Amino acid sequence: MKRSQTCRYCDEDFISQPGKPGYVNECPACLHERTHPPVPKNFEERYLERFPNERKAFRDTKKYMMMRMGLSEEDFHRVMSEALNKAGTPI
Repeated sequence: MKRSQTCRYCDEDFISQPGKPGYVNECPACLHERTHPPVPKNFEERYLERFPNERKAFRDTKKYMMMRMGLSEEDFHRVMSEALNKAGTPI
């Protein structure tokens, strides 16, 4: 027998499904959110979120270092992250 439940996290009503994983009073959306953590942002997203006015400078620096110095994108992110950490501005 299916019956309506109220989610313990978001207080939304939902129909309880027999055999579903998680708690009886936990809606499927909250179960998914709790069991599938968000994917961490890459360095570029974190940097531009923190310094939104530096978008052009970041793009130009990235282009220069990748084309002129032959760095891969992963190496560029590592170098930039290390430089910011040394400068006392961890991203």
